[in-house]
Amino acid sequence: METQAEDIRGRIVELSLDIAGKILEKRIEEDSGEMAELVKQAILTERDKKKIDVHISAKAVELAEKLDKELEPLQEKYGSTIRLKKEEGPLDRVRIETSDGYLDASVFGQLEQLKEQLSSLEGRI
Repeated sequence: METQAEDIRGRIVELSLDIAGKILEKRIEEDSGEMAELVKQAILTERDKKKIDVHISAKAVELAEKLDKELEPLQEKYGSTIRLKKEEGPLDRVRIETSDGYLDASVFGQLEQLKEQLSSLEGRI
């Protein structure tokens, strides 16, 4: 009985994350400002770094334009050099590169991290 309950909880978590992912992807498709905000928040976690490269999809033209405008004040405020690098990849793929390595700021990456955190908590509940 306990095993079945654990299986059901696990399925509920996975289903919830799948639904959340679809909702986020849809919102990002409709408004590139949503993704720009996610990227900005990810950059703020790395604000102490002097050089930050933001890797985005070459297809994300609107996102690139929004980020160009929104990142300029952050560069001035924190004294960082933030560069946008366009590369081939899915529209929602965003990676932040610093001297410490890469940070996956894509929707999929964030959901995977959340899934890992929920899985580690599952054993404690």
